[in-house]
Amino acid sequence: MGQLRILLTDNTQSNFYQLLGRCLSRREVVKENGGNPIWDDDGKLWWVATANGKVVGFVTATEKASKVIFNNDYVHPDYRNSTVYVQLFAARFTYYVGSGKKLSATMPEACLPVYVKYGFAITGKRGSYSTVERIV
Repeated sequence: MGQLRILLTDNTQSNFYQLLGRCLSRREVVKENGGNPIWDDDGKLWWVATANGKVVGFVTATEKASKVIFNNDYVHPDYRNSTVYVQLFAARFTYYVGSGKKLSATMPEACLPVYVKYGFAITGKRGSYSTVERIV
């Protein structure tokens, strides 16, 4: 896999679109995101995993007044079933520990075990997606 690096960025950084442009609204990424495009909203933070100079995955979060929404989780198919997702999740989660905010997410079943491992409680279902929350 090569050495994995995790970068924290947002759309105000000069290299943001050079780094993530290929992931935004790319058909295969959108398809895996339930048909929903991944937007580059202002205020959204991105934890981006790179290996050998290539983006191999990312997770995002948007902070609101009293809560943080974990928006998008994506790992390139060639890097799944490795530690990429767990490392990205841990970096994002750790960033908010001690904030006193409620973390919430809606995710496909494949991601659910990691959320549960980090103490998130399942609060509902939306089709094949689960919703979870945790206060940190």
